[in-house]
Amino acid sequence: MDKIIKNDNPYKLKKSLKDMEEQEILETLETILKDPKRVPWISKDKKITPEMSFRKDLGMDSLDTYEFAFAIEERLGITIPDEKATEFDKLREYVDYIKNYQSE
Repeated sequence: MDKIIKNDNPYKLKKSLKDMEEQEILETLETILKDPKRVPWISKDKKITPEMSFRKDLGMDSLDTYEFAFAIEERLGITIPDEKATEFDKLREYVDYIKNYQSE
Protein backbone atom coordinates (compact mmCIF):
# COMPACT_ATOMS: atom_id res chain seq x y z
CA MET A 1 0.00 0.00 0.00
CA ASP A 2 1.26 3.44 -0.90
CA LYS A 3 2.04 5.51 2.20
CA ILE A 4 1.80 9.30 2.12
CA ILE A 5 2.42 11.42 5.20
CA LYS A 6 -0.33 13.80 6.33
CA ASN A 7 0.19 17.50 5.58
CA ASP A 8 0.35 18.46 9.27
CA ASN A 9 3.56 16.46 9.73
CA PRO A 10 6.60 18.77 9.90
CA TYR A 11 8.68 16.02 8.30
CA LYS A 12 6.34 15.60 5.34
CA LEU A 13 7.78 13.57 2.50
CA LYS A 14 7.78 14.94 -1.02
CA LYS A 15 7.00 11.54 -2.52
CA SER A 16 5.53 8.24 -1.48
CA LEU A 17 7.60 5.74 0.44
CA LYS A 18 7.54 3.19 -2.37
CA ASP A 19 9.16 5.71 -4.73
CA MET A 20 12.12 6.43 -2.47
CA GLU A 21 15.55 5.21 -3.51
CA GLU A 22 18.07 3.95 -0.95
CA GLN A 23 20.00 7.24 -0.97
CA GLU A 24 16.81 9.17 -0.26
CA ILE A 25 16.04 6.86 2.66
CA LEU A 26 19.55 7.42 4.03
CA GLU A 27 19.21 11.19 3.66
CA THR A 28 15.84 11.14 5.41
CA LEU A 29 17.26 9.13 8.32
CA GLU A 30 20.27 11.43 8.53
CA THR A 31 17.97 14.46 8.67
CA ILE A 32 16.14 12.90 11.60
CA LEU A 33 19.44 12.13 13.38
CA LYS A 34 20.69 15.69 12.91
CA ASP A 35 17.48 17.32 14.15
CA PRO A 36 18.61 19.26 17.25
CA LYS A 37 15.20 18.70 18.88
CA ARG A 38 15.63 14.94 18.64
CA VAL A 39 19.36 14.26 19.00
CA PRO A 40 20.93 17.57 20.06
CA TRP A 41 24.49 16.28 20.47
CA ILE A 42 24.88 15.24 16.82
CA SER A 43 26.26 18.17 14.87
CA LYS A 44 24.80 19.07 11.49
CA ASP A 45 28.37 18.82 10.16
CA LYS A 46 28.92 15.27 11.43
CA LYS A 47 29.39 12.72 8.66
CA ILE A 48 26.87 9.93 9.13
CA THR A 49 27.52 6.61 7.43
CA PRO A 50 25.18 3.61 7.12
CA GLU A 51 27.59 1.44 9.12
CA MET A 52 27.84 3.72 12.17
CA SER A 53 26.70 2.26 15.48
CA PHE A 54 24.03 4.32 17.22
CA ARG A 55 25.46 3.40 20.60
CA LYS A 56 29.22 3.31 20.00
CA ASP A 57 29.65 5.98 17.30
CA LEU A 58 26.75 8.33 18.03
CA GLY A 59 26.44 7.94 21.81
CA MET A 60 22.75 7.04 21.74
CA ASP A 61 21.21 5.06 24.58
CA SER A 62 18.17 2.76 24.41
CA LEU A 63 15.71 5.62 24.95
CA ASP A 64 17.37 7.59 22.13
CA THR A 65 17.05 4.63 19.77
CA TYR A 66 13.33 4.27 20.62
CA GLU A 67 12.82 7.97 19.95
CA PHE A 68 14.69 7.65 16.66
CA ALA A 69 12.45 4.72 15.66
CA PHE A 70 9.37 6.78 16.59
CA ALA A 71 10.64 9.72 14.51
CA ILE A 72 11.10 7.38 11.53
CA GLU A 73 7.54 6.10 11.99
CA GLU A 74 6.25 9.68 12.04
CA ARG A 75 8.25 10.75 9.04
CA LEU A 76 7.65 7.73 6.83
CA GLY A 77 4.25 6.60 8.05
CA ILE A 78 5.45 3.08 8.84
CA THR A 79 5.44 0.89 11.93
CA ILE A 80 8.65 -0.34 13.53
CA PRO A 81 8.07 -3.01 16.19
CA ASP A 82 9.64 -2.24 19.57
CA GLU A 83 11.83 -5.34 19.38
CA LYS A 84 13.29 -4.09 16.08
CA ALA A 85 13.98 -0.65 17.58
CA THR A 86 16.09 -2.24 20.30
CA GLU A 87 17.68 -4.77 17.94
CA PHE A 88 18.88 -2.29 15.30
CA ASP A 89 22.24 -0.66 15.98
CA LYS A 90 23.20 0.69 12.56
CA LEU A 91 21.52 3.00 10.09
CA ARG A 92 21.96 0.26 7.47
CA GLU A 93 19.55 -1.96 9.42
CA TYR A 94 16.85 0.71 9.28
CA VAL A 95 17.44 1.27 5.55
CA ASP A 96 17.08 -2.45 4.88
CA TYR A 97 13.94 -2.64 7.03
CA ILE A 98 12.38 0.34 5.20
CA LYS A 99 13.28 -1.10 1.79
CA ASN A 100 11.62 -4.41 2.76
CA TYR A 101 8.62 -2.52 4.18
CA GLN A 102 8.22 -0.82 0.79
CA SER A 103 7.82 -4.14 -0.94
CA GLU A 104 5.14 -5.47 1.43
